[in-house]
Amino acid sequence: MPAPTNAHDHGRGLRTIAFGAADDRLECWLSALSREPPSDPYLNAAVAFARMVEGGICATNHCHGTQNRARLFEEAEAVSRAAKDVGIRVAFAVPFMNRNRGAYGDIAKLIGLLDAGDRDAFVAGLGTPQPVAEMLAMVERIATLEHDLFHVQYGPVGAQWISDEALVALAQASADTGRRMHMHLLETQRQREWADGAYPGGLIDFLDEIGFLRRA
Repeated sequence: MPAPTNAHDHGRGLRTIAFGAADDRLECWLSALSREPPSDPYLNAAVAFARMVEGGICATNHCHGTQNRARLFEEAEAVSRAAKDVGIRVAFAVPFMNRNRGAYGDIAKLIGLLDAGDRDAFVAGLGTPQPVAEMLAMVERIATLEHDLFHVQYGPVGAQWISDEALVALAQASADTGRRMHMHLLETQRQREWADGAYPGGLIDFLDEIGFLRRA
């Protein structure tokens, strides 16, 4: 029988429990991930991939979680090398995220509830939204790292974190290039409630209308 494939993974060599991000509701757990200490992206990926291979897995869909957006290309290069050295086939989903950072909906409401010290730290951690053109250009740059065991995909992190403009652009880019898409979708009740409010006609119907769900 063929070796199994890991259809969704984040390639974390350092287990999240090691830095205090214990299993919890997703929104709480995502916040806890900020405690992850800086680590060598090659070693992080190599350890994760080696664990998979040891368990018999031959391929993985790697949803990359960048430690430093400014160094995303360098991180991708390290993952590409790790895939080759370990000998596992990797689909590398380049992360996209440009809305609803910190809250689903109007971030100003949340910021208004924080005291001054927490507010400044929270706002500083949000960063600036990444331009769509910059996102797409990064995918093409990372694609220069492709080899037999490393292939690049578009990786919108989740519909609630991607603007409509970006979703439309990604759908078109996927159609133009043939690159596949990999995205989290409606993982929690809060995300479902947000989607029902933002897309009265249905989020899935919207994604279908813009060509996001077309088959490869």
